[in-house]
Amino acid sequence: MSRVSRNRKPHGYWKTEKNVIEALSPIIKKLGYIPSLREIKRHNPPLGRAINRYYNMAIIYKWFGRENEYSPRKPVGYWQDEQNVFNTLIAIIEQEKCIPSARRLIELGYHDLVSAISRYYKITEIRRWFNFEGENQINRSYLKDKKNIYDEIYQLINKLRRVPVIKDFKDNNKSYVLAYIYCYHKTTYNKILHDISIEPKNKENGYWKKKVNIYNTFFKIIIEKGFLPSSRELRNNTEYCTFAYAINKYHGGFHSFRSELGLPQFKKEKGYWQNDQNALEELKPVIDQYGYIPKLLRNLGLGDLEGGLLNFGGVFAFAQKHNLPLENKCIPSTFFNDKKKLDTHIFELIKKLGGFPSSKELTYLGEYAVKYRLCKMYGSIAAAKKEYGFMDTTIVANDGHACDSFAEKIVDDFLDSYEIPHTRNVKNFLSNGVVAVPDFMITNTVIIEVLMCDYRDNLKGNKTYLNYTKRYLLKREAYLEKQFEIIEIFPDDLKNFNSLYKKLLPLIKKYKKTHIDKVSVNIPLTRYERRPPGYWQSFENVEQELRPICEDLSRMPTRKELSERGLNSVIRGVVRYHHSFKDVAKKMEVTHHRKPHGYWKHFSNIKYELIPICRELRRMPTNKELLERNLSTIGVVARKYHGGLYQLAQKIGYPHKSEHLEDQKHK
Repeated sequence: MSRVSRNRKPHGYWKTEKNVIEALSPIIKKLGYIPSLREIKRHNPPLGRAINRYYNMAIIYKWFGRENEYSPRKPVGYWQDEQNVFNTLIAIIEQEKCIPSARRLIELGYHDLVSAISRYYKITEIRRWFNFEGENQINRSYLKDKKNIYDEIYQLINKLRRVPVIKDFKDNNKSYVLAYIYCYHKTTYNKILHDISIEPKNKENGYWKKKVNIYNTFFKIIIEKGFLPSSRELRNNTEYCTFAYAINKYHGGFHSFRSELGLPQFKKEKGYWQNDQNALEELKPVIDQYGYIPKLLRNLGLGDLEGGLLNFGGVFAFAQKHNLPLENKCIPSTFFNDKKKLDTHIFELIKKLGGFPSSKELTYLGEYAVKYRLCKMYGSIAAAKKEYGFMDTTIVANDGHACDSFAEKIVDDFLDSYEIPHTRNVKNFLSNGVVAVPDFMITNTVIIEVLMCDYRDNLKGNKTYLNYTKRYLLKREAYLEKQFEIIEIFPDDLKNFNSLYKKLLPLIKKYKKTHIDKVSVNIPLTRYERRPPGYWQSFENVEQELRPICEDLSRMPTRKELSERGLNSVIRGVVRYHHSFKDVAKKMEVTHHRKPHGYWKHFSNIKYELIPICRELRRMPTNKELLERNLSTIGVVARKYHGGLYQLAQKIGYPHKSEHLEDQKHK
């Protein structure tokens, strides 16, 4: 399966002002104000680190046109001066008409003021400064009467439409109710709920140890469901999970609890799994569903069946005894200690695949025991292949088509068995310069692609699958633009004949009895067989492949561009037989942008590249400006070989950006 890597920003992403503003705008919209650096780090840690590294809060306020609102960082000891605290609070009190709470001050953005008051002052002292002593405090003494506590709880029940838990009091700013329950009335919240005939959600300590409570909950379940579910079902039910755990912990488990109440048992009677017939009956629905016995039955919720088969020596021994189909993973490596058994199995695989299986193919098929035994006996799969006399790695289908993998052979043989006309190695020139060779071409508008992974799944960091998926999606988009009909065969479709049959059913219905003539060509197609030996040794063939792309790009393409167009064979041919792309570009008289080895180490070369930009800007460019011009390489080699852009500016004789700004200020 495949996986998508995490959404990491590219190098230099946060150095761009536009990206910072785009990331910060939703946070400001949500909060209603420009947050502090600490708040930004809490909402978006990478953004906070970038601002701290490349910018400052003064610049952020300037970008959003709020320079007047920016207040610089307070000096050390600022909040220890009472006058500063008084001046800050007086403006807030004029706005709020009272001394705000700590929560309200935080909402207004005064985190530092709240910290200072809690660290250096007392709230009573603050109230005395403004003659608010006692005026802003709410008298809670009415809660000394339990009836008022009941009223507060009923108000919260009406608001929430359920029995509140302790967290609800904190979320609704009613923590003072709990304080009076615990400190003044010396009782618990659950006991208060019992006083008003309400069953608490949080059970009191020792609640489940009492059999009465177990029976009460049991009768409630019977009334609701009509029977007592299994322990697993109850544990998965959020309302009754504690009931299930309590029975297992305090009351001897579900088996003894059911026996005590005279209920039917879910567990099998003693000696049930020692009977072959019972095990066969339990395995029958599994084989009907999967076509074989899976290795890990416990993953299907059949742990009791897997444990029961241990009485017969395990899954493998039981399947052998009764001739049952078995998943390949179940076969132990010791089974193939007998070379006759190994040879028989190997030749069956060769017949199925059309060639000797590779290491990847054995892994894909789940033939771990075969792979292990071959490596143990011969040292490697390659050595085993020589031992069995298979030197040719080409996989040939029943109709003579050379296939790139055994997956393609399976599809090719399937198409051949249903008399569906198909061709291979058809080269299509699509839009955007993409050259695509589909696995199978049925008509000029219908193709079949046999994929090595499912691009709809996560790629799990596999670089091979990531690059493969990227190239295929580019090719797929080009196919759809040309209005091709694509039938995609995923790895899971090849594991089951029925799923492959369903995928190709429209073609089977159309071609099973009659062969339909080819549709007239709508796009330029070139048909060719597999490249003959020595094809890429001829420079003319290389030039023929590269010339259209060079004319399109007005230069020699890079390896990445060729790979994205599906021309990896061209890359291999150039590197293997023509030394390098630079030599090929020279022979074709095409410009090649790649610099020779050691080019950037010479000061004269980097000066030659920088002088035109310096003349245009009248100063040394920054890394950001080089990145915008697709010349980020210059910034990298400047740091690596020449001490950075600042040192280069002094050597070349152009001012750096910081010096340039200072000169403008003096003018």
